Amino acid sequence: MPRVCLESNFSPHSYNAGSVNPISFTAMSAKIIDGNALSAQLRGEVAQRAAALTAKGHQPGLAVILVGDSQASQVYVRNKVKACEENGIYSVLEKYDASMSEAELLARVDALNHDPKINGILVQLPMPTKSLKRSPPKKTWMVFILAMPVC
Repeated sequence: MPRVCLESNFSPHSYNAGSVNPISFTAMSAKIIDGNALSAQLRGEVAQRAAALTAKGHQPGLAVILVGDSQASQVYVRNKVKACEENGIYSVLEKYDASMSEAELLARVDALNHDPKINGILVQLPMPTKSLKRSPPKKTWMVFILAMPVC
């Protein structure tokens, strides 16, 4: 099993190249995985968890906000919405013009924070607007669909 150990008193300012190396590694052999099979397995597990939540009256929901017209971002968010649909997760994709202001974006995120159908918010980066200068909202801004929590 891989392991990285740092001495508790290690400081880059006090490190002496002639002393014992404060970083040690345990080697591990490489393992080839089947990414498609792993993805299918994980998505199946997510679908089961989403179905269980939906049966209890709490369908998971993801809101995706896309600001601007980046082709790569459009493909990425389209695939996120498709994955949600295929796995029993409610999703909504909101597209906005590149001229959207930071205040407008934050207002939209705030509204989504109060939407009971939404459990996670993905604000697709990069955005053509200024960076956000506000502490994180109540819900997760960036989510990875396979890591959505089960209550």
